[in-house]
Order: sequence, then C-alpha cells, then structure tokens
Amino acid sequence: MDKTEKTITFDNLPQAVATLLQEVRELRTLTENHTTYGGFSPWMDVDELCEYLPGHPAKCTIYSWVQQAVIPFHRCGKTLCFYRPEIDKWITRR
Repeated sequence: MDKTEKTITFDNLPQAVATLLQEVRELRTLTENHTTYGGFSPWMDVDELCEYLPGHPAKCTIYSWVQQAVIPFHRCGKTLCFYRPEIDKWITRR
C-alpha cells in the first residue's frame, strides 16, 4: 500500500497487511545492522569504558566524571551505561 491510499478497507486489507509486514522486516533489518558498533555493542559498562578511553582511566575517575556530569552516561537500572557514539563525540570535543 502506498501513501496515496488513505483508508484501509476490507477489500485492500490483505495488501495492507502484506505491506506492513514488509516494512516491519525492513525496519528489523535496519535495527539489527545498527546494534553493533564496529563489531561491538554500542553500550559499555564502566570496565569497558575504562579500557576504551585513551589513557585507560581508573574506575574512580569515571565515577567522578559521572558525578560531575563531565562525561555522557545513562542509568540502566542501578548500572551506569555509556553509549559508544556519545563517548566518541565527547572524546573529540575534549
């Protein structure tokens, strides 16, 4: 079904469902391709971040940066998470 069709009727329902399923498959393919960042998960924990950052700072340094909101971070429940693309931007701005 294309954008020119405005309503879904009983007669065009099978085509509408088929189109919807195809679009869902395409979206799934796109999201699966973006779940890795250079072969790695785009999300890191504190240990992975310490290894990833230049100079390999200590965990206490990372926690200090988080407390001061110096570094971009996310809370995943009680765990700190770091999104690799945001960290890359942060590194280039420093």
